[in-house]
Amino acid sequence: METKGDYPIYSFQTMSHLLRYLSVSFSVPNISRREIPAFRAAVAEKVGFENDMFHNHQPDGKFIYRYPLIQYKVFKQQQPGVLCLQEGVDNIYHLFSKRSWEIKLHGEPITLKIAHLKMEQYHLEVKDRTMPFRVQSWQALNQHNYKEYLGIDSLAQRIQFLEQLLASHLLWFAKGVGWQIEKRFDVSITDLTESKIAKYKGIPVSTFDLTFKSNLFIPSHIGIGKGASRGLGTIYPNQHRKTNEQTTNPETF
Repeated sequence: METKGDYPIYSFQTMSHLLRYLSVSFSVPNISRREIPAFRAAVAEKVGFENDMFHNHQPDGKFIYRYPLIQYKVFKQQQPGVLCLQEGVDNIYHLFSKRSWEIKLHGEPITLKIAHLKMEQYHLEVKDRTMPFRVQSWQALNQHNYKEYLGIDSLAQRIQFLEQLLASHLLWFAKGVGWQIEKRFDVSITDLTESKIAKYKGIPVSTFDLTFKSNLFIPSHIGIGKGASRGLGTIYPNQHRKTNEQTTNPETF
């Protein structure tokens, strides 16, 4: 690993990689981000638990360690929805093919109606310039590196530590969608807020809101880190922040 200034550069060598991308939001009663796990469970039950891409668990309940190709989000106007990548685009058929789109959320029946559907193909590549991004509620630390992070006194060193984790999580996304990055890319955190506490599977965890620059092309709403399938660690472009509300709440985008 090389360094450029205070941030790491990761060296590999590839051309662009095609990403199939489908986002769907539903016009149902508004939900908060805290309700995403319940929405995820309701959709997984509707399509059938044998379709593990919707919930990433084996029949015995053990977690499947892979990048989630179906991710659950809260989009504009607090509308719940799903982001499907690569094979996830094909698998959403298991939901769309149902005669009835009624699910049970918190035990109450609601009928899903499509509010917005976006189908795209993106060319993932390493650009010649860096672009600004922000990530919301990123669960960067696990039980192994949390103590290591707390043991770092220098703010600059903490940021460098997080930059390395951010780069590894971006590589996890790339690997999950079949993108073998073989060209150098850089990651630089430009602003970091205090870590905050969110709940993951009912357990309080530390998450970060931050802005960063990278020369990787990253489509909006891509999730990284633990809980990416449940709306944590969602990445947004950082060019069009118009109000304080939009700066702190990416659900308005």
